[in-house]
Amino acid sequence: DRLLQPLLLVVALTASRIVLVAQAMKTLTDMKALASNPNAGTALEIQGRILAEQLGAERACWSLAQDGFASEFCRCLAFEFVASILLRKQQVACVKQLVDSASRSDSIVRQMIMGFGKSQVITPLVCLLLTQQAGMADRGVLVMVPPQLLDMSRDVLK
Repeated sequence: DRLLQPLLLVVALTASRIVLVAQAMKTLTDMKALASNPNAGTALEIQGRILAEQLGAERACWSLAQDGFASEFCRCLAFEFVASILLRKQQVACVKQLVDSASRSDSIVRQMIMGFGKSQVITPLVCLLLTQQAGMADRGVLVMVPPQLLDMSRDVLK
């Protein structure tokens, strides 16, 4: 078991990087297709910014391991692996704040802009961490969403 955990960590880190490289390659392919269109200047510039972000992305969940939250780090890494994403620094900070608040039975409200990952990243990860946390396993997590997001949210949280 002690030998298996570091090996699994290396596999998960490597696999998630392979996914990120594949995403960057797709962006590059999209840019190549746009380059042949003389009217695609703005779209090409946007794709260039996306590619730069993809290539310069850093693993934000390392901060959890450095702050002494080893089990949360492992769960975040597993979440990244399963979801084929790389958590952003703001997302990790938000998840940590929400989980810490719930652990203390404090109320908290966060306002997040569109595109922050509320439905696809923050909510499922907070639910995962809360249900796996010591002392919280016997409590449920209630997720309330508008009727328009019910089907999508149900699929994401499965």
